[in-house]
Amino acid sequence: MTAPCDHSQKKMEWRRFVVTCKVPVADISNTLFHQLKNKDYLTVSPEFKVADEEFVLVLNANLQISLRDEGLAERLGASDGRLKEQLMADIAGWMGRHVTRLGLVSLPTR
Repeated sequence: MTAPCDHSQKKMEWRRFVVTCKVPVADISNTLFHQLKNKDYLTVSPEFKVADEEFVLVLNANLQISLRDEGLAERLGASDGRLKEQLMADIAGWMGRHVTRLGLVSLPTR
């Protein structure tokens, strides 16, 4: 990361990304699905089907990276798709709840 003064003076701009896994539906057992759903820092998207490929996206609020804006498109490569506005709003809201928590993202009671 860069110091706040560098960012505010536009010396170096960074963009934040959440690590996301594309998991084939065939690889997710009922047990694994419930384990993923019971983690506060993970969220699982609804099922997608694109060109006969069924998958879900698993997002992890604890795994975020920052990349410099310079040359960003070359480093990320081509996109696999685009999320619909409603699903993106749900994900952004979920991420927002984690971003506002400073320090611990989850506090297990067991």
